Amino acid sequence: MMDDVTAPIDVVEVWTVPVRRSPESERMLASVLDVQEKTRLARMDDDAVRARFIAVHGAARFILAARLAVRPADIRWRIGPHGKPEIAGGPRVSLSHSGDGALVAVAERPVGVDIERIRARWNVRPPTRLFPAAEARVVAGAEPGRRAATFVRLHVRKEACVKASGTTMLPYGVRLPALGAAPLTMRFGGECWRVHDLSAAPGYGAAVAVRGADDFVVRTRTLDNLE
Repeated sequence: MMDDVTAPIDVVEVWTVPVRRSPESERMLASVLDVQEKTRLARMDDDAVRARFIAVHGAARFILAARLAVRPADIRWRIGPHGKPEIAGGPRVSLSHSGDGALVAVAERPVGVDIERIRARWNVRPPTRLFPAAEARVVAGAEPGRRAATFVRLHVRKEACVKASGTTMLPYGVRLPALGAAPLTMRFGGECWRVHDLSAAPGYGAAVAVRGADDFVVRTRTLDNLE
């Protein structure tokens, strides 16, 4: 009789990236960006947008450099078939930021991470027009002060799946059925994604997804002390 063999479960690293940095730390992160990233940065007029871009893209380079044993500036991105940045032969990566919240997810499988600031106006009029009817009813039926958070919890799950697919927000993205207790498997159009909710800072919602139905473990970390 053969012994049962349990396949090792995948680990997805999700890094919280502080957006507000000291001038020294921001300069360090900006210094490792490549020509394309610096060109994009030069087109940005808003200081807050620039700071988020530097923090997230610079952080992704430091995270990947430690994993691949290279220098942060030596990370070379390529653009996938749907415009998502990838590393040839390397792990899968997903970036997300909203307000002062930013996340970087790294995995061996196609991965997507999403964070969204909860806006108070969504307690009055949550943008659920394209949601499946059952989800729109759940959001509308939430306590008045919880409607925005309920909407965001469902929305970030959908966005994480779309990012794990390597596309922009597909026409059916907001229609992905996202109800249920996490972790959950979301299915649509013959594809499926395994989704975990993430603990986020107060005022934010977040989720991470990988392609396929196999479960995974989330390992949360914070990138700091760059000074």
